[in-house]
Amino acid sequence: MDWDTQLSSILTETDSNMAKIKQRLNPANISSKADSLLDRINTESAVLTEPQTGPLPLPFSCKAHPCCRMATEELSAISKQLHSQAQVIESLTQAVHRLKQEKEMQQQSISQLEGEVDRLQHNSHGALESVVGLRMEGLKSELHSFRPHVFQQSDGDCTPDLFSSPGIMQDMLESKKILWQEYECIKRELEQLKLKLDHQEEDLFNQVSATHEIKRTQSQYCKMLEDLMNTHKTQTQDLDKAKHETQSTQQELSYVKSAVTDLKEQVKSLHLDDKLNAMPFKKESIHMSKCCN
Repeated sequence: MDWDTQLSSILTETDSNMAKIKQRLNPANISSKADSLLDRINTESAVLTEPQTGPLPLPFSCKAHPCCRMATEELSAISKQLHSQAQVIESLTQAVHRLKQEKEMQQQSISQLEGEVDRLQHNSHGALESVVGLRMEGLKSELHSFRPHVFQQSDGDCTPDLFSSPGIMQDMLESKKILWQEYECIKRELEQLKLKLDHQEEDLFNQVSATHEIKRTQSQYCKMLEDLMNTHKTQTQDLDKAKHETQSTQQELSYVKSAVTDLKEQVKSLHLDDKLNAMPFKKESIHMSKCCN
């Protein structure tokens, strides 16, 4: 599973949990629960007004109340969710640091390749100029050495006898052939250097493109990390608010519990007073009936 899908699932699940919390903490929902609790208290008060011969009911427990139990379970689930999100944030932070290190390494590689390309370009031009200069100097020296033989005069004739020395022509042809071969060799070397430079430029372009892609991906991850941290902060604030409201609800339930207990004690005392007040009237009626007889 890639990071985008994982982040989307985490954010979706977090939003659903927050919606559940807000629904639980909705004033209308709380008022409806309070109304139902008041109805239950009124019902218990009406039951307590009747004579009770059996044992007294068990005292009210906040832990056994469904509202408190559900709120505690939801808070525990949200705490686990926030812990998992903190682990995801830590892993994303480590991934961003790794991307930064890779970016620095790519920049160093690009700088080295650029220096290598500049050096190759400078060396190729310098080597070509040096080779051409050496060949030109060799040709000039050979021409200077051939000129006295070619333009040598015989018997006062000022016209040079080019065909009087066949060895000179052979040397010229061989020199021309050697120069042509060297020209072809230099041409091939230049083509190879050009091809090598083209490959290096292509590799450099690909690495620059990859570096831009890494930068773009890094920017996306940084933005996602910032959004996730903001969401985590908001959820933490909502969780604190939910805990505070849950504590307030528990305090209200404790207050209601004490009020119900006081009402039970008052009803019990009233019932005992009625029984005590009824006993003298009963004795007086018995005494009057005996007197009449």
